[in-house]
Amino acid sequence: MKTFVFNPFLRLRALDAVAGGMLRDLNKRGAEATRTKIMERHPQTIAQLRLLEEEIQNARKLSMSGIRRSFDPRFCAPYTINVLPSREITLEPTSEQETKLAFVISDVHMRGEAHPRTDDLLRLYWLIRKLQAPVVHNGDYFDLLVWKANFPQIQAANHLIMNAIDFLPKVLQIVGNHDGALDDVARRREKLQLNVYLPPAGTYFDGKVYIEHGHQADRHSVKGKKSGDRIVKVLTFLEKKIFSRLWPNFMHWMELAERLWFAIKSQGTGRDEWKIYKQDAVLDRVREVFKQCQTGRASMGLEQFSKEKPMIYIRGHDHGAGFSFTIDELVKKVYYDEELGGRVRYFSSGSWKGEEDADLLVIDYGQPDRMYVYPFVWKPTYGHFVAFREQHL
Repeated sequence: MKTFVFNPFLRLRALDAVAGGMLRDLNKRGAEATRTKIMERHPQTIAQLRLLEEEIQNARKLSMSGIRRSFDPRFCAPYTINVLPSREITLEPTSEQETKLAFVISDVHMRGEAHPRTDDLLRLYWLIRKLQAPVVHNGDYFDLLVWKANFPQIQAANHLIMNAIDFLPKVLQIVGNHDGALDDVARRREKLQLNVYLPPAGTYFDGKVYIEHGHQADRHSVKGKKSGDRIVKVLTFLEKKIFSRLWPNFMHWMELAERLWFAIKSQGTGRDEWKIYKQDAVLDRVREVFKQCQTGRASMGLEQFSKEKPMIYIRGHDHGAGFSFTIDELVKKVYYDEELGGRVRYFSSGSWKGEEDADLLVIDYGQPDRMYVYPFVWKPTYGHFVAFREQHL
């Protein structure tokens, strides 16, 4: 007892555990209410949503030994593919036999040690393989900005995940700001799997769905800017070399410190600097992309986006402290923006970094009236449930 009272690190971990348990309970109750509301609003999606939830829960219940065996080339053959040029890759099904679903995850931030969500990622890949669906890694799948990280080291430390990718039918790899020179890796023919495609433009658009990592709207991460890269390297050095055992949640507190800095800055300017940084810049980016995509649809001979058949815009990049609040507000801003006129639906592909909640988007190409995206929150393994995030479908 004395050790607990006088040891600040033990007290900090205890508070983390209590807060985490309370938050999980609140999220679970909120998830049930949200799912009911969405199904009442869009009854045509009920059958697909229930099927997805059932499949996800089945994947969560399987033993890890069975999951790993299914990705072992000694027992199962990897997926047989016809390698196509990246410009010809599409998520949309090209025949009635193909699945009408596509999965999107982002910000896995795989480093030079085994990923903490390895088991959950393997379960997800097992589900994707079962449904024979394509998956999009929407940027920052690798983390080559961390201290002394390199691609061969990351592959060796995460060989279970990399091997599982060989068994997937189609993987679209969007390059993020932490992925380093992923295009160069592919050109050097290091082991970037045959079924992993890198779109030439670094983004994806099929006339209905637009996907980008999202750092294009971040002033610290745009091409030619190195300040953000240097900050990441310094912080990850402190995290790995100094605070790895004494303060395991060091990076979470750094994210909170960032929010505090913006709060102080706001006092001086009289403006909400965090809102400007995390919302206004992104809204401007969505407007820019929307104009480009309207032009793109016209060149494809397709009708313009409308309220009834809106453009789907998917973005990752933002995660960590304040993520949920920021994204929820941004979803509403995009939905009600006068310039966009209700013709865009914004979805965040979130993050699979660390042991926090992970976001999963499922694109539904099979509904006759319009496109739908189902935003799930894949809870940590010990939670045994998957929530449904409320967004404007």
